[in-house]
This record gives sequence, C-alpha cells and structure tokens, in this order.
Amino acid sequence: MNILIIGCGAIGGYYASRLIQCCKSVTVTARGHHLKAIQKSGLKVTHEGKKSISAVTALDHASLKTQYRSDQFDVVLICLKVNQLSSVLMELREWLEPSTCPILSLQNGVDSEAFLANAFGAKRIWGGMAIKIGGEVVKPGEVVSTGIAKITYGPWPKLDKHQLMPTKLTIFAKYLALANIPFELTSDIQSELWKKLVINNGVNPLSAITGLDTFELTHNPYYATVVLSAMQETAVAALNDGVIISQQDIENLFELIKNFAPIKTSMLIDKEQGRPIELDAIVGSVLERSKLQGVSAPQNQQFWQSLTEFAR
Repeated sequence: MNILIIGCGAIGGYYASRLIQCCKSVTVTARGHHLKAIQKSGLKVTHEGKKSISAVTALDHASLKTQYRSDQFDVVLICLKVNQLSSVLMELREWLEPSTCPILSLQNGVDSEAFLANAFGAKRIWGGMAIKIGGEVVKPGEVVSTGIAKITYGPWPKLDKHQLMPTKLTIFAKYLALANIPFELTSDIQSELWKKLVINNGVNPLSAITGLDTFELTHNPYYATVVLSAMQETAVAALNDGVIISQQDIENLFELIKNFAPIKTSMLIDKEQGRPIELDAIVGSVLERSKLQGVSAPQNQQFWQSLTEFAR
C-alpha cells in the first residue's frame, strides 16, 4: 500500500514508523524545523524505550500537491490536531477531491468525520481513533511515544446489519497486522468515538487546569468525582447523536483510564508548550449537544470558562 499521513506529529509519526516496515511507501506532511529535520536525518521515534529511524518521504502541503496526485495513495490518514483540520482542508480539498481513496481520521472528538464527509462524501470516510497512546515531538524530527497505540476504525458512521465490511478496510487491517499495530475493525465507529470522548472529556480538560496526569486525577478522591461528573455529561450529550452510553459503560471507562499507566494528556502538553488546545473538540462538542437537548452541563461549562483563553 501507498500511505499518506497528513500531520506527522507524535501520533502520525509513530504510525509512520510502523507502517513503513510493511507498506510500499509512506509519505508524511509536516512543517518548519520538524519537516527539515525529517528530510535531513529521517524520522526518529522512541516508543517504550525502543528507538527507530525511518526514511519516510516528508513534504509540506504545497510540495505534496505539485509532486503527487491524490489517487496515487491507497489510504490517507489524518493525524492533525482537530483545530487544524479546517485550515488544512482549505489547502488540500481541491487536491483530494478527484481521488476515491479512503480518508481515515485519527483525531480527538466526534466531529471530524462528519466534517470530512460533508467535503468528500461519507463513502470515502473512515472514522477512527488512536487508543492508549501518549507522546510528543520532543525536538524537530524526533518523537517520543508510549502505550499500546491501538487503532480502532470503521466505516462512517456505521454499517447497517445487512451491509458487509468494505474490502478496502479489511485490506488495510492486514497491513496494520503486518506493522504490529494493534487494531479493531468496528461496524459502529460513531459509538466508539463517543466512548473515547467520554474518557477524553473526563481527564483532558481537568489535566490542563490542574497540571496533573491521568493517574493522579483518577486516584485523587476529589478529582475523581470531577472526572466522573464530566464523563456523565458527555454520555448525556451523546444521546443527541443517537448513541447510548450506559452508567455501567461510564464506570467501565473510568476504571479503564484509572488503570492506564500515567499519561500526560495532549491538552496539558499543548497548554505547557503554548499551543492552542483542542477545547472545541473535547468540551465544545459536549456543550453544543447538551444545549440542543435543553440540558445543562455545568462541569463542562466550568472547563470551558477556565480554558477558553488557551484555545485561541
């Protein structure tokens, strides 16, 4: 397969380093000093203490458009921060439109897939998420990541009972297996995305406010109550999209994050490094859907008020 990864940050960089081992080609996009470092010295990834250097093709978006056609790729992975998606789509929409290659979103939140489906049609969109992976670009060209880095993905928004899983999704699964990337192919990715948001909404904003990692938040009795309150509000918001998340689901998801190895959340890392945080994707989506249902979400409202200045 020929793979294009748009956004070679911590997540995109890790998956590029794995897929290059079994795919015909892996091309990534990046910017600035990070791009130049990858072009000069390769993509350096340290995952769970194991180091690798991968000779991926790295380009900015302007060069990508002049050197390649979008139909030269079999799958496009989008690993950008959600708040970058709109501006990047403005750059690449005309370039992507002539192709029929599937687009797999590996972003936080529950809105990227619908946004992409509106631009390119739902049949081209695969919903997805990276699970149990933490990481950051520690210096230009170098990524440090942790976790099992599982990918859960499937057709957007879900398959009806009488539909078969599209062949391209199962082919991609074979390459994930060859790359030793844990994965799950699901027929209801929308529900899975909401379950991930339940976790993200519980710990990501609170970590950015307190400076604490996921272990500290979930093992502190006071903060654990705040986490659970935010998770419950997210489950109510999911009803607006026809997704049912039970109280037992919430408790199971809380236990899951509680038993993770400590993770410094992406929102905390972005805040510390002075980058815009993904407030709209993680908190705004919950507030919007709560408003549509006429229900309150006071914990998320508090998150929003505390973090708005960092979402610029």
